[in-house]
Amino acid sequence: IPNGIKENSDVPKSSLIDLPDDVFKILTIGRLSPEKNQQVLIDAVKELTDVKFIIVGEGELEQDFKSQNIDNLLLLGAVNSTQIPEILKSVDLFVLPSLYEGMSNALLEAITYELPILVSDISANAEVFEGTDLSNLIGTEDVSKWKQMIEDLNSNRESLDKLKKVSESLKTRYSFERMILDYKKMLD
Repeated sequence: IPNGIKENSDVPKSSLIDLPDDVFKILTIGRLSPEKNQQVLIDAVKELTDVKFIIVGEGELEQDFKSQNIDNLLLLGAVNSTQIPEILKSVDLFVLPSLYEGMSNALLEAITYELPILVSDISANAEVFEGTDLSNLIGTEDVSKWKQMIEDLNSNRESLDKLKKVSESLKTRYSFERMILDYKKMLD
């Protein structure tokens, strides 16, 4: 039974992300560690002027990321879990470039808030998006493909809406209510 995420639709946008509307806001959530592969996204967006890559999390790579002095990188550090819905409602795209993953709750939360999503092409992510066209799966080390997809989504509203519809179609599958019903069926 996959995890289910409870949506709180009444949350405001986050005050932690006070950026102009014309800035394309990209978010990932996770430990700052090699297996989360955030560096591939930093490399993909560092030359893009109208993009801000936001990372929520802390870890061993924090100082390395800070020392790169990338203007369009925003490290929020650890945040209270109650702030995650506000942050999700404040961005344009969720990304998960991990080298390996279980079923990521951050990914399921992004689906719950119907965000367009790009993920690394690993089995756990492919499983989450099973039954969709899988065009949002990208090779873990393919910096040029990550950059190309981000540029396309930033400039092409149709492409962004297409990925948003994928999340909308998966929202029920990963809902808290569906998870509870599945557990009840299993226990009956």
